[in-house]
Amino acid sequence: MATRDEALAALLSLDPTPVFAESYRNKRLPESLEIYFGPPEEFFLAGDTQSPYTDGRLIPILDDGNFGIVTFLDPESRTLVQKAVAI
Repeated sequence: MATRDEALAALLSLDPTPVFAESYRNKRLPESLEIYFGPPEEFFLAGDTQSPYTDGRLIPILDDGNFGIVTFLDPESRTLVQKAVAI
């Protein structure tokens, strides 16, 4: 189970544009971008819900603003994986 801090560290390891990291720090983003992406808070609030999606290694880093699609980082291959979630 990845924590919020671990997910942020994984996201930052990708050297993203600052607005993605800012989504972890502020609820309100410029131009209402929070409706398009943000941290997958549901996974951090109920960590046991992560396991069906992480394959024991993926780190959830962003969701689509509705928690319908989550982007994961595979720390071994450094690839991004998107999965539809149903919680």
